[in-house]
Amino acid sequence: NIKSYYITVESEGTSQSRTDEEGELMKYITFTDKTGSGTIEVNDILLRWNSSDADRKGLLYMSSSSTYAPFYDVIYDGQTKARFGRLDGITSTTGKVLSGYGLWAQNGFFEGWINAKEGLIGGISLNDSRLSTPAYFLDKDGTASFANGAAVFNADGRVVFSSNVTLDWSQVSNTDSIASKSYATEEARLARLEAEANAATDAQTKADAALSAAQADAEFKADQAKADAIAAANAKAEAETVKAKAYADGIVTGAEQRAIDDATTKANAAEAAAIASAATDAATKATTAKNAAISAAAIDAKAKADAALSAAQADAKLKADQAKADAIAAANAKAEAETVKAKAYADGIVTEAEQRAIDDATTKANNAEAAAISSAQLDATAKANAAEAAAIASAATDAATKAT
Repeated sequence: NIKSYYITVESEGTSQSRTDEEGELMKYITFTDKTGSGTIEVNDILLRWNSSDADRKGLLYMSSSSTYAPFYDVIYDGQTKARFGRLDGITSTTGKVLSGYGLWAQNGFFEGWINAKEGLIGGISLNDSRLSTPAYFLDKDGTASFANGAAVFNADGRVVFSSNVTLDWSQVSNTDSIASKSYATEEARLARLEAEANAATDAQTKADAALSAAQADAEFKADQAKADAIAAANAKAEAETVKAKAYADGIVTGAEQRAIDDATTKANAAEAAAIASAATDAATKATTAKNAAISAAAIDAKAKADAALSAAQADAKLKADQAKADAIAAANAKAEAETVKAKAYADGIVTEAEQRAIDDATTKANNAEAAAISSAQLDATAKANAAEAAAIASAATDAATKAT
């Protein structure tokens, strides 16, 4: 076992009677001013260092038989600074009592790969499934929590913010509106398109009903005109028959003349009724044709409105998917930046290379965030509004043309 005491050597010499295991005369010293708690005993092995010279206070001690051996200790000024081997008997500065075999040191610099199941680095606790501090954690399945639970990332990519989180977009360019405002605008626009499509459907229903009624009325009046035409033809034939009988004997009596006049009047009246019925039937058919044209225009307008709505919804979904992908990329970039920071601060020292890595990761995170916002609010809104205007203009022009 190591004893800790200092002595001041006054002189040294060679014994004339004591020999070592090989029969050589042993060396001896004389000393004064012993300090320390260790007791000097026969067979103590002295290791030389200096109590005042900082360059001569170090000691390398290797043992295979001492308590807690085997181990290799680095000792300075009487205190163990590092140990390689069996760690029993060492208590770390965190209060953890060490055991088993390994390496313990005040500082360690590893230039290559490290394999560790668990540990504590710069106040950051890690094991085979989680890296954490009291303020945040990051699990290997992608789940994470930052700022004491203010922002939680689920394994499926969803992000949940607590009620006290405030998002500040003041440093992002093109801040006419933020992504949430753009989404609200897009939802309102889609709702308006759906309402227009529903209105077109209602107009089509009413137009179909009006067309059906007009067709029924036209059929009724056509039948009436046909009946009136037959009656007129019969009256004409009756008038001609009366005339033929009156003129058969070459003498037209007063009674026969009255019969001829009456038959002629009835024939003229029947003819006039037939002409009126035909005119009414023609007007009805013209109105029906016009209603049919309007109905056809309504059908075409509805089809175009539905097509515009479908195209707008597809475009909105594409933009929403892109916005979601950009948002995920932004979240990943943010997480990567936090990971880079955590690694850099793990040993309490931030090197120039680590600071450059932090700056680079932060820049990438900010760029990803700006891209997500721009993708969500600029292109989708402009294209959606253009599609809406084109669909409405086309449907209105076509309906007006067909109705005319």
